[in-house]
Amino acid sequence: TNVYVKKYPVLIILVYLYNLTDNKLKLEKTLKTMKKENFKANEYSLKKTLAFTLYRNSKYKEAVPILLSLYKTNKYDISVLYCLAMARKRLGFNEKAMNCFNLIFAVTTKNVRINNSYMLFLIDQKLYGSVEEFFVIIYSKGFFNNKTLLLYFYAMVFNREYGKAKGFLTVLEPLFAGNQLFLEAAAEYYLRGGNVEKAADYYYKLYNICPAD
Repeated sequence: TNVYVKKYPVLIILVYLYNLTDNKLKLEKTLKTMKKENFKANEYSLKKTLAFTLYRNSKYKEAVPILLSLYKTNKYDISVLYCLAMARKRLGFNEKAMNCFNLIFAVTTKNVRINNSYMLFLIDQKLYGSVEEFFVIIYSKGFFNNKTLLLYFYAMVFNREYGKAKGFLTVLEPLFAGNQLFLEAAAEYYLRGGNVEKAADYYYKLYNICPAD
């Protein structure tokens, strides 16, 4: 009988434990060790875990080739496409990130987290009209939450649609009174409406929660 413990099953256990305890650096090191040995079993799952770990460790350039390899294996894995979109965004490849989001939405618009990330992605590029158009689609299907409404409100204000934004302001304030996006949009709303005192109040609140430079 072979009483010696095999290395590969031990590595599998370590991957599980490091992932469970959110020890990202040791998880990455273990997965890279397994990659050198060609993973041997359940390659897709392990490569996916490695790619996600690299992303979480802000190693976007390393993550992208693995994510692309995963996409070639399974073109309908939404989590892979989403991670690829966000990695490309972090690297400044906005057009490629947009392509990933388009591939996701060709499959589904049911994932609210992805919907919100996409709206924020559009806001970062000041594509406020596109945010509103996308919101109409997901709102009609019921795939949204309070954060989605906040992003829509922000886009409306900076797209200068103050009449449409007014009703959202009172609804969202109790939910997002300390949120930077809400405070910025509310300040802008009141400033453009000529209520300088209200605008100053919201900008002061925003100043107090902004991180130091």
